[in-house]
Amino acid sequence: MAKPKSIIYHDNNNGEFHIAHSKRPNSYLMNVNHYHPQYEIYYLLSGDRNYFIQNRVYKIQRGDLVLINTNVLHKTVSGSSEYHERLLIEFSSSYLNNFVKTEHVQSFLAAFHNNHILLQLKETEHKQIESCFFQIIKESKSYGIKNNRMLTTYFLELLALINRFAEESKSVEYDYPSALHQRISEVAAYMDLHYREDISLYTTAEKFYISTAHLSRAFKKVTGFTFVEYLSNLRIQKAQRLLTETKLPIADIAREVGYQNHTHFGRMFKLITGSSPRNFRKLRLPG
Repeated sequence: MAKPKSIIYHDNNNGEFHIAHSKRPNSYLMNVNHYHPQYEIYYLLSGDRNYFIQNRVYKIQRGDLVLINTNVLHKTVSGSSEYHERLLIEFSSSYLNNFVKTEHVQSFLAAFHNNHILLQLKETEHKQIESCFFQIIKESKSYGIKNNRMLTTYFLELLALINRFAEESKSVEYDYPSALHQRISEVAAYMDLHYREDISLYTTAEKFYISTAHLSRAFKKVTGFTFVEYLSNLRIQKAQRLLTETKLPIADIAREVGYQNHTHFGRMFKLITGSSPRNFRKLRLPG
């Protein structure tokens, strides 16, 4: 069996910028539960993928551009074709601050904040986006990312194009890949609304008139997460926001996101983030 081929050019820059070009000849499932403080631009060069983003599934085809805002739970799952090739950039707003005036940064990020998750581009737009991506890869391979003004120029051009295409795109109701994908997306949306409550695979299956065994299998197949993985990641994601944006006691935050046992909350938080709630807050709260 052929092994997945991944060609990656990147410079850590403290997590500020990362670019990757991946070719995968076999069926592939992201093996990490994925959300991060960076923005993400995902462009599919060939093949098709099902992309689970926060609480619904999108069918991604060649030439589609996906925009992931910061700290949004997402995972790609195989579509109808096993082979796919994609381009990906992850970057932080602090990276933009290196060469864009603070008052202009948000204008470059407008498409991410205006809920433009999927852009289905025209053929002429494909060429423009791909040109920017490959110029960035060429620059990063030849000269590195840090202090590379040409790379910066191509990256800003890419963001400008994305914002233009987002502004010109019409509001579209995207089709689900199948009725099953729609049903499981409805389950995920329900979990997003009720994660504070004592919900479980059993109570949710009962709510949707589905057997627990069927819901368990279908949820994993459609989203790439087990039911418990998704619920845990969802709760910890919400806890991270409360730890960053409020001064609520950690025990109160645990209860607010659905954990009645403070110790269990701490264990799950560290398992998913690699840090204790206390240390996570200490690194992010001023003073």
